[in-house]
Amino acid sequence: MCIRDRNNVSLVGVVASADIIFISGGDQGQYYHEWKNTILDVNIKKALEKGASIGGTSAGAMILAGYSLSGGQDLATPDVLEDAMSPLLNDKFDGNSSIHTDFLPFVKNAIVDTHVTERARLGRLTGVLAKAIDDFKDHSIVGIGLEQQTGMWIHGCLLYTSPSPRDLSTSRMPSSA
Repeated sequence: MCIRDRNNVSLVGVVASADIIFISGGDQGQYYHEWKNTILDVNIKKALEKGASIGGTSAGAMILAGYSLSGGQDLATPDVLEDAMSPLLNDKFDGNSSIHTDFLPFVKNAIVDTHVTERARLGRLTGVLAKAIDDFKDHSIVGIGLEQQTGMWIHGCLLYTSPSPRDLSTSRMPSSA
């Protein structure tokens, strides 16, 4: 399905009865601005209310966070480390915070970032986490950084990752993790 099909009832109508929904990588800002308040958005939420599972990769994982970096800006670690109030932390469409809580906030109290090592995003994740805490006055927010070929599963308050950080032969996490 293409982003432009977000209000095509014949295509997105089936989403409401899906058992599993998977959102691929792309641009989480585009997902936010193109899908929010559409038939697709409503049907994703309906499916989850009925017990469907949801997952994503790259931008598809990031958009599922309770605090989602989805302002459409190309924000990198140096931008945040050089200026904690960088205008790149603002939404390019409305100038407000690029951290949104009103779309698909299924990973509660978290910010998710991906490609943490490959794209050197640990600083970005830290800066965005600090901004979210400041913007929303919520000190319970956590940052989750996902590596390549890594998934996570949240059940209740337990976080599971694959591959497991205990399996050093396949884990891409540093040994200090």
